[in-house]
Amino acid sequence: MKKNVNMLKYLQSVLELEKNVYVLEKAAARIHSQTNYTVTPLNKRSSTPKEPEKVGFGVSVAMALISMFWGVVWGALIGAPIGLVVAWIRTGRLFVGFFTTLFSATGWMHIGIATAIGAGAGIVIGIIFALWGIANNNNKQNFEAAKRKYSSDLAKAKEKYHEELDEKANLLEYSSATRYKLEQTRQTLDKLYGLNIIHPQYRNIVAVASFYQYFDTGRCMMLEGHEGAYNLYENERRMDMIITQLNVVVTQLNKIRNTQYALYEAICEANRRLEDITQDSQLAMSYAKATAENSEIIAYNSHVAAKNTEFLSWMEVWKQL
Repeated sequence: MKKNVNMLKYLQSVLELEKNVYVLEKAAARIHSQTNYTVTPLNKRSSTPKEPEKVGFGVSVAMALISMFWGVVWGALIGAPIGLVVAWIRTGRLFVGFFTTLFSATGWMHIGIATAIGAGAGIVIGIIFALWGIANNNNKQNFEAAKRKYSSDLAKAKEKYHEELDEKANLLEYSSATRYKLEQTRQTLDKLYGLNIIHPQYRNIVAVASFYQYFDTGRCMMLEGHEGAYNLYENERRMDMIITQLNVVVTQLNKIRNTQYALYEAICEANRRLEDITQDSQLAMSYAKATAENSEIIAYNSHVAAKNTEFLSWMEVWKQL
């Protein structure tokens, strides 16, 4: 009886290690994919503000000329039709005199005068707007306000930039820690397999979960022999009563719930663990900044470390039996 109890404990330990390897392998892959990006330098970000500058003499002249140009254009466009309408009204023939006025010397004289007046007014208005814009831009109070806004926006841009750098560093740190924990767990698993209790052909999570279920339910008392776990496993595999390919298992979990319950439970728990420890909000936090929001990361790695130690200690006891 003691031997069977020890065998059940052994299979349970190996299954736990296989499950942890499954979680850590997928977690390491996910984290690695999230670290494969480059943080955009601060000076190449479109959101980085530009420092305000006072308008120089050359820019002032250019602004004045541009404002005058558009003043002439819009003044002429507005003045010409006004002149035409005035000339038309002065003819006293509002219903029949439009085209006569349009093609008459008097009409063109009014159009020319109104266009000139409009253009002149446009020049004046353009100069006024140009001078107002230059004065407003160079106004000490406004310029200082623009400088303060620039400083505030730049500080926010730098803060965002450094947050992204910290996040990348934390992801790399977690990626390294996960790979390290994965390697440790693989080594522990290899040591348990190294006891040569399970034949190398069956050293995988699917077979081990089946063996554990056989022993736990009392269907088998040993691994070898006609009524042993190996034989039962092969019979069920040949009769397609169980699925033995892990990649198929993970896509058809509901299908194996009744026939391979131990494996079903192991994969379901592993997937839950995986989702808990690889959420983006979790990965963005470093171990040093651990809070309740990312406690799953630390808790799981501590759990794995404790289990590895426990299994290695148990293995030494097994050797003495």
